[in-house]
Amino acid sequence: MSDCIFCKIVSWEIPSIKLREDENFIALLDIFPNTKGQAIVFPKKHYESNIANLDNDIISNLMIASNKVINLLRKGLNVDRVGIIIEGMQVNHIHVRLYPFFGSIGFENGIDAGPKADVLELQKLADEILHSTNR
Repeated sequence: MSDCIFCKIVSWEIPSIKLREDENFIALLDIFPNTKGQAIVFPKKHYESNIANLDNDIISNLMIASNKVINLLRKGLNVDRVGIIIEGMQVNHIHVRLYPFFGSIGFENGIDAGPKADVLELQKLADEILHSTNR
């Protein structure tokens, strides 16, 4: 879709800090993080956000791709738990938001977007996460 922000990221019209990419999915650090390392996982092909209208294979593969990113975040940020939300409110392109939990930080602090992050800081964080997983 020409007006979809995630489709524009897939086609490189909008830059992003990618954590993981394969043939069908992209994972990137959220530009409006609520917590350090907040990530978004979405399919490269455009599917609407209403999960009830999606084929089970799409949903299953999205969860598998998300779990791979969860494992990157857990190891790279040294956290035990990563919260997961299947989105559908801000962008009409099915996606998952991943929230690393640090200490007692959790959903009690809300899930609204935080302040816009500095792109260079996001790149450093991506490098930190990815380099620690290659050890």
